[in-house]
Amino acid sequence: MMEACQIYLVRHGETAWNAEGRIQGQTDIELNQVGRDQAEALALKLANTTYDAIFASDLSRARDTAAPVARQKGQAVIEAPRLRELDFGDYEGRLAVELKQQFPDWFKRFASTTPEFSVPNGETYAAFFQRVTQALGNMARERQGQRLLVVVHGGVVSCALRRALPPEEKTRRLAIKNGSITRIDIDAADTWTVVSSDALR
Repeated sequence: MMEACQIYLVRHGETAWNAEGRIQGQTDIELNQVGRDQAEALALKLANTTYDAIFASDLSRARDTAAPVARQKGQAVIEAPRLRELDFGDYEGRLAVELKQQFPDWFKRFASTTPEFSVPNGETYAAFFQRVTQALGNMARERQGQRLLVVVHGGVVSCALRRALPPEEKTRRLAIKNGSITRIDIDAADTWTVVSSDALR
């Protein structure tokens, strides 16, 4: 029987908008100095681990987090546009605390562990979840038995965990910090298993 695909999902390093508490979505905000340091620290942490391929969202904060690891290993970063963050439409660039005050009901749905919400001129959570899980599922099918490093966004990691966690744990609170690592194995039968995750500690 073919081994499962091992997917190591890393949330990108910090940006100025992360530090300010702004909603980034698909706005292309670069890493700040803290984020660049986190990317270098990630490369050191993963120095003794080999990957068959390194993927990243095509937004610069993800690509630039993957770059030091790829450089160290002499590998290319393969861009994965379908693993972009949720499109927050009209709310991109807004402070989360302001949205919480102005739209408390919407923010409660957004912040919930099983969110059912949409964003004005943006993306619904349902569409986002389908986009992300379909992209990761396709990646796993194409690369069964391989170990992959995939640098993405907090929302993407959340979708993957929601897909992989058993029913009784799907509503648990997640803490997906910049630079955190989550390993999810996906086998040939499309069974998703959380092997380890910094977000669940």
